[in-house]
Amino acid sequence: MVKESKERIEATPPWEHIVASGLAKLGYKEVESMTVTPSGSSIDLLMQYEGQLIGVEVKARAVEPEDLRGAIDVRSSLGLDNMMVVSNKDFGEDTRRMAEEHGIRLAKIDDILRWMDEAKIPTTESRADISNLANFIKTHPEPKKNLLEEFNTSLRSALEAETNKDKGESLEGLAQILIDMIEGLDVIEKNVNTETEEIDLLVKNESPLPFWMRLPNPFLVECKNWSKPVGAKEIRDFKGKMDEISFRIMIAINGVTGKGERDAAKGVIRDARKQKNHIVILDKEDLGDIAKGMHPAEKINEKFYELYRL
Repeated sequence: MVKESKERIEATPPWEHIVASGLAKLGYKEVESMTVTPSGSSIDLLMQYEGQLIGVEVKARAVEPEDLRGAIDVRSSLGLDNMMVVSNKDFGEDTRRMAEEHGIRLAKIDDILRWMDEAKIPTTESRADISNLANFIKTHPEPKKNLLEEFNTSLRSALEAETNKDKGESLEGLAQILIDMIEGLDVIEKNVNTETEEIDLLVKNESPLPFWMRLPNPFLVECKNWSKPVGAKEIRDFKGKMDEISFRIMIAINGVTGKGERDAAKGVIRDARKQKNHIVILDKEDLGDIAKGMHPAEKINEKFYELYRL
């Protein structure tokens, strides 16, 4: 297995820390966190319990069968004894059926509380951990229905736009809605022109969400509604805008070039991350996940940690 860098492990989201803490009080021993398999699949926690090596995936959203297929791949790649998937949402019938067929254990927060009760764990500290988890979940509500509808409408407009002007304006409108969907973020200014550069969105970050509290204020958003992937030059240009800012998001409908090569866009993104400059890319598949109900805060969180796999 590939050991993740110390920097990434220290940046593990609070949600995963709290789940690991709750399971530890039940006798699970954490072996490793934020593990990446040789095939490139990732696993949130690797734990040992009663002599068995168990992988734990943590989702602050509804778990889909596709998530279980990833868990099955991880179990096979790492030779694990079992897999557990923890979520703060109810599991659908298809997900439960697939988990049962493949021997994957599903757990909700209520299950962890129940296991603690059954184990007669007397300390209030355990309950405090779960309370912290509940508070974390409350800060990741479902997207407001009206904003989600606006997002879907705006996404369709961006994908169907034909002229360059319509493509640019529709994607910037989509970016504005995406920012509005995340608590504590606010667009300070659009189409900012300085002596040497133009910035699509300058965003104020006063979010109370744990992940966002670790990010700089403000940050930048760039929109590329291109018919082809964005190249290395454009990523370098984006990185050079207000270079004192260490976090930025590019919404690139058709993604970026390369698989991590130095002369491709992903290579530039990887090298920037090594310098503690994080450039998150959201493509049309990511936007589609948000349109289906995934909270944009969670999607950006997910894409942020994927930077450490380039």
